[in-house]
This record gives sequence, C-alpha cells and structure tokens, in this order.
Amino acid sequence: MQLTDIMTQRLQNTGKIDSQKNDNNQKNVDFAEVLNEAIDSVAEQQKTADDDIKSLLAGESKNIHGTMIALEKAEITLKLMTKVRDKAIDAYREVMRMNV
Repeated sequence: MQLTDIMTQRLQNTGKIDSQKNDNNQKNVDFAEVLNEAIDSVAEQQKTADDDIKSLLAGESKNIHGTMIALEKAEITLKLMTKVRDKAIDAYREVMRMNV
C-alpha cells in the first residue's frame, strides 16, 4: 500500500475528502491540511497510549492487551509520520538542487 493511499484512506475516514471520487471531479485537498491532520492523528495516538499506560499503572485498568495495542498503534503512526517527514525533506532538497 502506497503512502498516499494510506493518507487518503485516513482522510476518508475522518470525512475530510469524499470517498467517492471520479477522475474528472476530484476534490482538492491542501497539503498543509493533510500534514496537520496527520500530525494531530499521531499526537492523539500518543496521548491515548499514554493515558492507557497511566491507567494500567494506577490499577484503574486491567486491560493489558488494549494497552499494548494502543502502544503499537502509536508506534506505527509515529514511524509513518517520520517516513513522511523524511520524504518531504528529500523532495525539498531535490527541488533546491534544480537549476532554474
């Protein structure tokens, strides 16, 4: 699955873009908006994982499996965001190397 497919799927799930699009009538999505949504998603996953860990350590929850799942989701989203950042930096450097 391509990175753009993952980001499009995430935006479709949040309702930011139409899931039913055809080639002639695509809805434009601002790149900065996509990045902000992705960053917010990563932050939310991290917060959820932190809350689950605190709840588990405080003895308020016995759901170790749910906590581990939340940790894995947070780790995966953070790795994805890191890859997106690296690709954006690489693209910026490539554009800066171009002769005008």
